[in-house]
Amino acid sequence: MAINPKQLEQLIRKCQKNPAFWIENFCKVEHPKAGIIPFKLFDYQRRSLAAFLSHRFSIYRKTRQCGISTLAGAFALWYAMFFNNKTVLIVSKRDTDAKNFLKKNVKFVYDQLPSWFHDVWKDSADVGGIRNEHELGFNNGSRVSSLTSSPDTLRSHASSLNIIDEAAFMPHMDDMWSGGWPTMVHGGSAIVISTVKGLGNWYWRFWTDAEAGQNDFNPIVINWWDMTWSIKYRDELARSQIEICPTKEIRPCKTSEEIEKYGPYWSPWLEGEYRNLTEKGDDAKFRQEVLAEFVGTGHTILSRQTLAIISSTVAREGKNYKTVGVIDYVNPTTSEREVLDFRNDLWIWKTPEKGGEREGEDGKVYEESPHQYIMGCDVATGEGDDYSAIEVFDISEGEQVAELKIKVRPKVFAKMIDYVGRWYNNACAVVENTGIGRATCQELFEDLAYPNVYRSRRKRADLKIKAGFLGFSTTGQSKHVLNKSLIDGLGENGYAIYSGRLYKEALIYVQLSGNKTGAEPGVGNNDDLIISVGLAFIGITDAIRIGSHNLLPFHNVDVPMTVVDSSEDILPMLGDKNIMAPISVNSEYETGRCSIDAEVVKFQHQLGGIMIDTKTKNNIETVKFKKYKLQSLKK
Repeated sequence: MAINPKQLEQLIRKCQKNPAFWIENFCKVEHPKAGIIPFKLFDYQRRSLAAFLSHRFSIYRKTRQCGISTLAGAFALWYAMFFNNKTVLIVSKRDTDAKNFLKKNVKFVYDQLPSWFHDVWKDSADVGGIRNEHELGFNNGSRVSSLTSSPDTLRSHASSLNIIDEAAFMPHMDDMWSGGWPTMVHGGSAIVISTVKGLGNWYWRFWTDAEAGQNDFNPIVINWWDMTWSIKYRDELARSQIEICPTKEIRPCKTSEEIEKYGPYWSPWLEGEYRNLTEKGDDAKFRQEVLAEFVGTGHTILSRQTLAIISSTVAREGKNYKTVGVIDYVNPTTSEREVLDFRNDLWIWKTPEKGGEREGEDGKVYEESPHQYIMGCDVATGEGDDYSAIEVFDISEGEQVAELKIKVRPKVFAKMIDYVGRWYNNACAVVENTGIGRATCQELFEDLAYPNVYRSRRKRADLKIKAGFLGFSTTGQSKHVLNKSLIDGLGENGYAIYSGRLYKEALIYVQLSGNKTGAEPGVGNNDDLIISVGLAFIGITDAIRIGSHNLLPFHNVDVPMTVVDSSEDILPMLGDKNIMAPISVNSEYETGRCSIDAEVVKFQHQLGGIMIDTKTKNNIETVKFKKYKLQSLKK
């Protein structure tokens, strides 16, 4: 077809502005059964092209056989042809894969273009072009290169566009990405294509972070039921007409057994894929390649159903949080002011419900009780790969309300626990007391006088009471208790989870060798948040029991022990102060004796104030203290 120069110029400009127009009108692809066919874009391919043009970084979680590698190859060719002096780098796992990608998805598409395209874009070395097993270049100075992955591949080739194929299967992905990032940060783009493979690798981390909005990548999901296309061809050997249509006769799965086996939908095509990919009862390959699920090397502690429920609540509320940065902190025992920097790593979904009088829809005034909160605290040294973490849950509503994941010194972390806990209505703090955690428990209870520290209910030989040790020990012998609390506390009737980074840890919290549990091995993998959740759930019973009374607030009031039980003596000292903080008291720990009065004072210390009767505004009689105190120590 002859085209005059003016028409040619207009056509080239139109193709340059719209890659979808160029692909659908001029490009062809080769199907293994149907042969050479026009490249007609599917809906998800159109959306992908729009994403390539609007986002510098895109990453896929996709089912197999959906044509994204073919689309990426055509996009790379379009970019190199219609823009001068551009370098497109395609990275594959092996040299054979690199050559095949270029041959099938770039060179083939170029060779099938109308001849007048070849007249304009020359790939011959005689006119400045390039054509070999690893490169296709044109006389406009642009080229497409396809190379094998190595730690230095991205660093050594500064490219305008980088396409990484099957990233989940690349052994050097961490080193390659960190080495190439400095060359991309100033304008390069990247498209990461992969079917899923396991947990804890670079691809999994970057996908989950992208899904949670924690990196620069735009996440693109392509499920098998998005493949609404139909390809028909005649099978010469079978002498029959064949149709490939994944969604033909599709229907929702009805029973829990079907959902567990196939996911949300079923079709005859899916049944065939299941049979072909399931070997000896192991459906891991089917789940990864067709259902695009991340499957770890070990069994996850939480079930698939529980993880699916967490995924849905994270998708609904995961980004609806506010962050806390630098705050003024008043030490509750010394009254000294200092600054705590949460570095915006403290995420808040719901602020504390303090209770009080509220007007209902009927115009009447109702008295609402303050909500009760529980917090699990995992302590780290502040060095290496471990983080200190806090998870806060609203017991009254059954949901996650706050989360902290940070690297700080244990002494600073204790103050962060104190601040967050007091804000959330003196939440019961279940602190890990293994290793460095033991010192944090002591710092929190003795130096900061936090009023509601969880105690393991064990007898102490040095005391005549059944108050146990501060915190919870996460040893090998007690880990099963923590894991059971996770299983019982999450799922269909459990607490609602909103954090994407917590969901990420839940996915890789697995059964390891030797009956151990922990994070799936891998760079940057940890379990600090999920351990904090388990700690919180362990303390829920105590939180409900201890937190069921109103507290009369103190703020560093110097009150002698002889007047602690008298609200008449205390109230004038408080004035208009309303910050919750316990008073400092002497206890039987110093004397070794355990009097009733000391027990009452110790219990007040644990509560963070004097219990008061909300109706009369008077303090509860000492006899009630004694009664409740005895109940609280029974276990």
